[in-house]
Amino acid sequence: MDKRILLTGASSGIGVATAERLAREGADLALVARGDGLAEAGRLVRSHGRKAHEIRADLGDRAELTRALTAALEALGGLDVAVLNASVATYGPFKEIPAEDFDRVVDVTFRSVVDSVRLLLPALEESSGTLVVTVSGGSKVPIPLMSAYVASKHAVRGFLDTLRVELAGEHSPVRVAMVHPGPVDTPFFMHAKASAGWAPAKIYGSYSAQTVARAIVGAAASPRREVTVGGAMMAFQTVYPLARPLLEPLIGIGSRAVSRSDGSEGHAGGLHEPSGDGTVGGGMLGRPSVVNELRMAPGRLARALLS
Repeated sequence: MDKRILLTGASSGIGVATAERLAREGADLALVARGDGLAEAGRLVRSHGRKAHEIRADLGDRAELTRALTAALEALGGLDVAVLNASVATYGPFKEIPAEDFDRVVDVTFRSVVDSVRLLLPALEESSGTLVVTVSGGSKVPIPLMSAYVASKHAVRGFLDTLRVELAGEHSPVRVAMVHPGPVDTPFFMHAKASAGWAPAKIYGSYSAQTVARAIVGAAASPRREVTVGGAMMAFQTVYPLARPLLEPLIGIGSRAVSRSDGSEGHAGGLHEPSGDGTVGGGMLGRPSVVNELRMAPGRLARALLS
């Protein structure tokens, strides 16, 4: 049976790469996002002979979220997998981030996940479906100058861990999986709002969006509680709790050294306005993850997804 999949944050970066990968594996999709890139994601899905339902909505607005996800369920005729991938960020020292910008990041990156799960859970329980959420390596370690984003991702991880325990206690058939990317070559940092002239440095050699998309499709096909993308991020997450007193000051110093502040007003990014234009990469020479490739035997994804 073909899988019916809802994907949020589908107008650029990981979202577009995931939409194409899911379609290639045989899924019909409801694509939800604010940006004009939604049309490109839909085109890629249809190029693989699958159905694409494009639904524009600001997921930080609860009324729009409810309208969009309700329309997605109706268009798909049910739901087998929900991939919640939308997030936004603001960049700069916490003391310089306006309260309304901090709140906006929390609304989109954390609260929209909670609202989406609340609305989609009955459909997933009916189909014995799977919930896959793109979280972040930042849900386990600090990322200086991104306090709102990191706080939101910590909250998402705590929410999903608790949800999983509750569902298990109720013998719910719904499976919950988290995917934790490290630095990824997408337009995400270019879309982050920079406060007081602070601009994020490009992290060359980051993992490609396609690598993360492959991990997301793997989680949809064979759910695991948590999947970290990339050996480097896995190693850092292991070492950080053990060497925290030493690493914390080094991370703080290093973040300012590689970032730049020219004292200007900063750019608005995509925090309050749509910015996804269908672009997948961010010009950071994205690479695959050897560790992630070794996890997946050729052909396993398609067989599992379509079974």
